[in-house]
Amino acid sequence: MKEYLFPILLSALVVPGAGQIYNKEKGKGVVLMALFFLVILGFMITLSVSLAALLPPNMAVSPDQVRGLAEGLMEEKSGFISTFWFLTLAIWGYGILDAYLGARDLVKARNAKPPPEL
Repeated sequence: MKEYLFPILLSALVVPGAGQIYNKEKGKGVVLMALFFLVILGFMITLSVSLAALLPPNMAVSPDQVRGLAEGLMEEKSGFISTFWFLTLAIWGYGILDAYLGARDLVKARNAKPPPEL
């Protein structure tokens, strides 16, 4: 059971791809981590640029205006934010499932009987 649980927890709680690296699938793990971080980076850059466009020229915002800016950003980028969450969940879910499948294959290979010698 531990052979399955640890890679799953790594991919679920640390970062997608960590379970693959633990399962000795380094290439797949690095690609999954890079994809995950690129999606996060793209999300932050897009929201930063969109927020900068909504700010007044002097960049001075009162506490009352912050709520309006957040609501304006949510309205303007609602489709993008939804797409980001679905994409992030897909990467995260794939990482967990693939970590489990990789661990299962490792356990099968370890428990397989060696071929008989001739």
